[in-house]
Amino acid sequence: MPKIAPARNESFLEELEHSITELTPYTMISHGALVHLGILTNQVLSQGLPGDLVECGVWRGGASFLMAQILRSQASDKKVWMFDSFQGLPEPTDLDGPQALQYAQSSGSAAYLDNCKADLKEVQDTCESLGLSSVCKIEPGWFEDTLATAKVDQIALLRIDGDWYSSTKVCLELLYDKVVEGGFVVFDDYYTWDGCTRAVNEFLADKSERLEQYGTIAYFQKGTPFLEYSPDGFTSKRSLLDDFKVALAEAEGARIRNADLSRLSKAYDQLNSELLAANKLNTELSRDLYKHQRLYEDLQRSPLAVSLEASAQLRLEMASLRSENDRLTSSDASMRLHVARLMDELASRKTTIETQLSAYNSLVGQSIQLQHELIETKAKAEQATVGLVQEVQRLTQELSFTRGTLSAANRQLNEELKRLNRPWTQKLLRRNGT
Repeated sequence: MPKIAPARNESFLEELEHSITELTPYTMISHGALVHLGILTNQVLSQGLPGDLVECGVWRGGASFLMAQILRSQASDKKVWMFDSFQGLPEPTDLDGPQALQYAQSSGSAAYLDNCKADLKEVQDTCESLGLSSVCKIEPGWFEDTLATAKVDQIALLRIDGDWYSSTKVCLELLYDKVVEGGFVVFDDYYTWDGCTRAVNEFLADKSERLEQYGTIAYFQKGTPFLEYSPDGFTSKRSLLDDFKVALAEAEGARIRNADLSRLSKAYDQLNSELLAANKLNTELSRDLYKHQRLYEDLQRSPLAVSLEASAQLRLEMASLRSENDRLTSSDASMRLHVARLMDELASRKTTIETQLSAYNSLVGQSIQLQHELIETKAKAEQATVGLVQEVQRLTQELSFTRGTLSAANRQLNEELKRLNRPWTQKLLRRNGT
């Protein structure tokens, strides 16, 4: 099968860089991974591989739109199938490792990105605004529901970005057989999440293909084994020189018409001779590949693997702490301004409280003085009341005595009046009798 070779067409590299710049807001994939995806897409077209291009896990669609723009620029009738739940990632399990479980519980961190959830309507609108509606087929839903019934007959390039074990495994089980001979299968998360690594290793255990690495991306070309056996031993079908050629293609795309290109070419010539020597050594080392693979599997179950996982978790926590430190640093100036305003307000309130306290102390003094005056007035009033009571009692006694005297005088006066009236009464009676 043909090997991956770097694209040397300057116009293609210029268009690729332009597309990557335009689509950066719609993807979390690194620049290098996008360049690699663009080169693979161009390789599919240059080799005339049958079948469409498929991405499982598209988020906001950036990688799929990049492949679609390359297809459109070369007038290809191939389609790009975009599969995503548009509901975020499913819940990870123990098979996905401790970092995945920790990620699912850190919804407040900046790296959570709403659990990688994207709005279906926004993706559809972006696709239409880019003029790619006739090239892209958006299939919303969980992989186990949509992939089994998808009307994709042949696949020339399959990109899997499902993060977890179950998502990666179902993509391989349902779509691997549809990948044509020589077609490419790309894994975004092989070196990121344990679940993806485990699913890929289990699936390829009985296959002839072996993974190749480009930066943080793992991929293989279907029907092209990594090692080939001959009576002389195992021979690598791929050298480190091939990786360097792809890296050089990326450098050319990023630095078209740049003076550094000549320096890179000289470095390429020097590294070329070094890599040829390294390739010879690599052929000898490949004879021990299967033994090293078994040792690697044993190491995965050893305390060292546990330590590595703990170290990776620690790095994740340190990254989170650095992010939090940056956030706190950025808000430090505003916090200082806010504290200064609070100090000014506190000083103003302190002055007001001191003024009010002085007035209160004055009122307290006046209140104490009034209380003393009230006590003295009350004592004087009580003394005056006692005197008045005694005077009233005396006058009452005098009045009682006076009444007795008047009553006796009144009786004497009445007796005297009766005595004086008696002769006159008798005269009147005699006069009336005569």
